[in-house]
Amino acid sequence: MTSPVHNKLRIIVFNVGNGDHILVQLPDKRFGIIDCFKGYNSSKHHNPRFEELPALTYLKAYRKNNPDTSLAFLHISHPDADHIKGFGEFWKHLWALELLPEYLWVFAGVNTPRYINQFHDFIQKNKKRINQDARIDEKLSLKRNRINNYKKDWISLISALKQIKSKGLNVKVSQVIDLGILADLDNDVVVYKKAPFPDQSDKFISQLSKKDISILLEKNGEDKKAVHVDKNQISAALLLVCEKAKVLFGGDVPDEVWNFSFDEFDSRNLAKREPNHKAHLIKVSHHGSRHSYSERIWREKLSETPKEHETHVVISAGQRFAHLNPPPHPHEDTLSWLDTASNEIDCDVVVSSTNMCLNPNCKNKTCLGSRGYKAEDMGDLFKEQSSKRKKTPKEIAGKDSGIEIQKAVPLKGEIPKLAAIVYDIDPQTTQMEVKLWTIPGEKSYTGKCVYPPNKQKPSI
Repeated sequence: MTSPVHNKLRIIVFNVGNGDHILVQLPDKRFGIIDCFKGYNSSKHHNPRFEELPALTYLKAYRKNNPDTSLAFLHISHPDADHIKGFGEFWKHLWALELLPEYLWVFAGVNTPRYINQFHDFIQKNKKRINQDARIDEKLSLKRNRINNYKKDWISLISALKQIKSKGLNVKVSQVIDLGILADLDNDVVVYKKAPFPDQSDKFISQLSKKDISILLEKNGEDKKAVHVDKNQISAALLLVCEKAKVLFGGDVPDEVWNFSFDEFDSRNLAKREPNHKAHLIKVSHHGSRHSYSERIWREKLSETPKEHETHVVISAGQRFAHLNPPPHPHEDTLSWLDTASNEIDCDVVVSSTNMCLNPNCKNKTCLGSRGYKAEDMGDLFKEQSSKRKKTPKEIAGKDSGIEIQKAVPLKGEIPKLAAIVYDIDPQTTQMEVKLWTIPGEKSYTGKCVYPPNKQKPSI
């Protein structure tokens, strides 16, 4: 890997499986972080099992030669585990490193302590009965554990918010809701809100206590939809504008919220005051689920990029084999709608996913593939848990980097794991360079294609 080029906007999408963890490096070398999922530790998940959040690893290494390293923002899009799990640990590290963010952006509805308290009281009062029932009913046990983990993740965020207030920390906290400017980060960098809206937030908060607790009360085959609280309804979407370059971070925003956002933007006649939803790099919502997209949604997001440049779409998705149900992310309908929309508006699109196959000899006709991107071995920086592999010689990147990394290696022999997809964007021309960061390792799922082999490959 070479060091980040001066005056470039860098977006690092880490491969944490079916979850989100993104590091942003602004042209002035400040950083931003979006979501804090570091992946699952279970052996049944085949994404790299990082020792710690990889953004933290990167920042600590970068800071060795750059003591003035600063964190401009930390954003938690919504309270699903695959976005928030890891926040508590991460916040403690930032505190110890004196690297707290200037801005902390949280999802709508986070300040609902009555729900947390009610939840806690219910579990304590009914602990004996719940545990007895759980021993008999395996499904109830799984639900109880899921709710307890959900509560723990949310409380870690609420604790951080209380700490900021009680200690008078210089961290500006904002909830992401509605449209408009979220923050002007100076040096031609502005962040805009694109979702959710008060209606979704109110609906979410009204469902919390009665529906989540009913999961514990009901033991027998309840209707999932009747008790499910859709946390994606309050998922935040951000548009980061850096000079001419625009990057859309879609969180897990569902299709109905996107459509509402487009309609609100038009009905309020906001085009004169802020940019629309179109972007040069799009972080796809909900790992490429078909429930977050349609042809209209893609048309509204795809940028009118100069013909000599391409619009890039990146998907943070994990391993789910094609023969299983549900099928793997990204869903084939999502890619098909993208194909149709890009052809309609004559937009060149390049799609990449963190579960892409790195095998250069893959014969799967629908495989997204690595598209010939340069692969850089980052195994010495990002160490896996319980890894016994041998280290290879190091190489120091440019003088301004301060990060020790590996020499670039060709994709041959043992197929590596994908650690991250990296986008270096010129903020003036919007031109993009894409790289793959890899980790040597055994049982690499990125050498096994997850896409259906017998279906027609989209033209994108």
